[in-house]
Amino acid sequence: MKKLLYIAVVLLMAAFSFAEGFDDFKQGMDSGFKDEKSSFDTYKSELEKEFAEYKKIAEAEYAAYRNEILSFWKEAEMSSPTKWVEYTDGLKQKKVVDFENGTWRLEVIGKDYEQAEKDLDALMKDMLGVDRATAFDRDVPARKTDEKAREQLKNIATGTVGGESVIGSAVIGKEHPTKKDIDNAASQLKETVEVKTEPSKTGEMIFVMQGKLPSETYKRKAEELKPSVLKYAEEFKIQPSLVYAVIQTESAFNPMAQSHIPAYGLMQIVPTSAGKDVAQMLMGKPLILTPSYLFNADNNVRAGTAYIHILYYRYLKAVNHPVSRFYCSVAAYNTGAGNVASAFNGRSAGKNRYNVTAAAGIINSMEPNAVYEYLRAKLEYDEARRYIVKVTGAMPSYRYFD
Repeated sequence: MKKLLYIAVVLLMAAFSFAEGFDDFKQGMDSGFKDEKSSFDTYKSELEKEFAEYKKIAEAEYAAYRNEILSFWKEAEMSSPTKWVEYTDGLKQKKVVDFENGTWRLEVIGKDYEQAEKDLDALMKDMLGVDRATAFDRDVPARKTDEKAREQLKNIATGTVGGESVIGSAVIGKEHPTKKDIDNAASQLKETVEVKTEPSKTGEMIFVMQGKLPSETYKRKAEELKPSVLKYAEEFKIQPSLVYAVIQTESAFNPMAQSHIPAYGLMQIVPTSAGKDVAQMLMGKPLILTPSYLFNADNNVRAGTAYIHILYYRYLKAVNHPVSRFYCSVAAYNTGAGNVASAFNGRSAGKNRYNVTAAAGIINSMEPNAVYEYLRAKLEYDEARRYIVKVTGAMPSYRYFD
């Protein structure tokens, strides 16, 4: 545990100033306008309605696609933070890459074994060759959410999903693998696997091929992100190893990571919560960060690192000890600063339960090691209690980037 006490000391750096949410946005408006308060209130009300509408759009598209999948498959397997799932050929073919466990799986619905083998071979090469822009275009719920947000909402930030490889470059070890590279890698991945069959929902057969990714894949994914991680870690005064540890914990380096919350991308930014604060800091006012913005890897790393900065240098600035504040910031990335405060203030604090300043008074009376143990034991949600252990445990693996 002593080792943990020092992993965040370098985070004790001077904070730079930036707009402080809605209140600062309001104060920053031109005081010369008589209708300042009215304009701000109108903007705030409009934005809150758009956030609610955005969430409804995302949830509806997710549910609709899930129902489509169930027309062909017994289970609606969909992408998650650590798993990339993609359907093609009218939903009758499926590829699954589990970034966390380092495995892949291909499934084809059909009748003929010989044809299924050809389809699986083509699906394997597609898995290794597909780029992120294509993957986003094939991701029906995310793409439609983005399209409808552009059509129906005004206060949004969109982006362009890059042409980087989803998984192939990390498997092959080349940034831009050729067709020959892909063919060779596909042959190697298939060397020790067999095709299995099982009944399908449609009365046909499901042909399944699965195996493991090369052991170097994970490290190569981290290297691909090095320019963005180092750039934004320096800009926002955060350790690169912390940024990497958050990426590993949130998405296991899955560039197409998503959840139905909704949250998108490597650092799993939620547009309706963390995204608002990040947009306020980076763009001068709260905006909805759409899937196309967050699936851009550079945008996502920038947004996630900026959010760590907001937590450490702003929301939790009343916590004096840098290591204690580091632990609280890590927990807050997962569960929010208010829930971190609640763990210390307790339910008996009533309306003051989520008050960070009140919690800081308690935290400042404790040693950093005790703060860490307290968070592990007292955070309300089990996921948050596990999260702080995972992130602090992952950091040493990326220390060479610091």
